[in-house]
Amino acid sequence: MKKIVDTIKNRKTVPKYATLVKKKTIVKENEYNLNIARYVDSSEEPEKWDIRATMFGGIPKSEVEQLSDYWDAMPGIKEILFKEVSEEYAEINVTDIKNEIMTHTAAKAYIREYSDIFNSFAEKLKKELIDDVVLHIR
Repeated sequence: MKKIVDTIKNRKTVPKYATLVKKKTIVKENEYNLNIARYVDSSEEPEKWDIRATMFGGIPKSEVEQLSDYWDAMPGIKEILFKEVSEEYAEINVTDIKNEIMTHTAAKAYIREYSDIFNSFAEKLKKELIDDVVLHIR
């Protein structure tokens, strides 16, 4: 939800997610067609397979890093969950992943912050998407 609100509020183009489109493009070039696929290519990249990891075990560090949004949001969890086994591979370092995450201080703080934000979500949404935008347009 935050990503949606931030994108709209900041009028951002985000690859594979959102783009700014001029009214002329919508009206004249696309005849009012608002089909999202016409404006945003949201197709997923093809999945890559690490044959070595499949055959010999291990988790490619490149795959762990693809979850960087989570590691940034909850610092310290990646270091608890994974241990390095080589320069390119890691492995799971815990037996109960869910418990390790849910009891971690960073995850608790994230959940608390998430709850606090959604307690006032309706008010915040109205202010940021309606009240502030109307003031900006005038």
